[in-house]
Amino acid sequence: MNPLESRAPSHPLVEPLDDWVLVQPTMEEEAVGRIVLPANMTEGRLERSIVLAVGSEVTDLHPGDVVLVVSAKTVELRDGSKLVRRQHAVARVRDA
Repeated sequence: MNPLESRAPSHPLVEPLDDWVLVQPTMEEEAVGRIVLPANMTEGRLERSIVLAVGSEVTDLHPGDVVLVVSAKTVELRDGSKLVRRQHAVARVRDA
C-alpha cells in the first residue's frame, strides 16, 4: 500500500512529493494572537491555509490541519491551491 493512500489526500490531481505540502488558503480573517518569528524572516506575510495533502517526508502535518505559511514561498496552482515546502509552513493553528 502506498503510504500516501492512508492519508487520504483530497486533491485528485496533485500529489505532493518529498517535503512539499499542498494547501488551500482560507478566506477567514482570524486574530492568531502573538506570533514570534525568526529574525531572519524578512520576506512575505503569513497566510492561513488548510492542508490538503502532504509528501512522504512530512510526518508532522496531516490533511485537515490549519497552518500558517509564508505566502512569498508558495507556488500557486490554477485551482487556487498552493504548494509549499514543509519548512515554510511555520505554525499550526489550533482551536482555542
